[in-house]
Amino acid sequence: MKEIVLVFAGYDQTAGAGVLADARTITCIGAHPICITTSFVIQNTKGVKEVVFLDPSIIEKHISILDIKPKVVKIGVVGDENAIKLISKAIDTLKPDYVVLDTPLFSKNDTPLFQGIELFKELIISKASIITPNIKEASFLTGIKIKNKEDIEQAANILLDMGPKHVIIKGGHREDEPGVDFYKSLEESFEIKKDFIETRNTHGTGCVYASAIASYLALGNDIKASIVKAKDYVDRAIKQGYRLNYNIDAWGVLNIFTP
Repeated sequence: MKEIVLVFAGYDQTAGAGVLADARTITCIGAHPICITTSFVIQNTKGVKEVVFLDPSIIEKHISILDIKPKVVKIGVVGDENAIKLISKAIDTLKPDYVVLDTPLFSKNDTPLFQGIELFKELIISKASIITPNIKEASFLTGIKIKNKEDIEQAANILLDMGPKHVIIKGGHREDEPGVDFYKSLEESFEIKKDFIETRNTHGTGCVYASAIASYLALGNDIKASIVKAKDYVDRAIKQGYRLNYNIDAWGVLNIFTP
């Protein structure tokens, strides 16, 4: 029997992000995904056109018939305030060993993917074992205008105060050291350095990274080992990324693979 990762996330028809990318990543790494869709993200390779949050009653039905015990819950786009309450209650009921929280608050073309941010902080962020925002998301959640390493550490401290035990602020949008992630817990902090890869084949990077962390946790790795392995996984997946069409302004996707 395989360890289970329960995913709450949006549906992306390109399969580069959302529940499809999550499920592919989790399967390839060796755990088993159970996916509950929270929204439909209507998009193509140029960006998001519209976000439709799923009726919370449908999400509730999916949760109510769960007959599995996930070792890890991975959360992406959560939907509206009713969905936030349902997911929070599910975490309380299921009591997973870990909750991995990705925070896809904006699409690449800056379409908001959220509602009820204060409730999100209160009911979801507070229950996360690890949270993985990028620079823009960390700035939005903390109110810190991040320009350098000192700003990143200050934002990480604010996020820790919200409840998570571990914080990774992803460095793909860093101005001072692009591609360098910053990890912080109450006990330690360190940077995770990889060479920055100049490419447009990055759609879904945050989803794949968080799902990889969740997968390695499900397989029995500790937090630090899971983070390092997930970073290596994503680095390789970006390097092997590919285009879905020949439009010069389109985003390509990561090559999700079996390590």
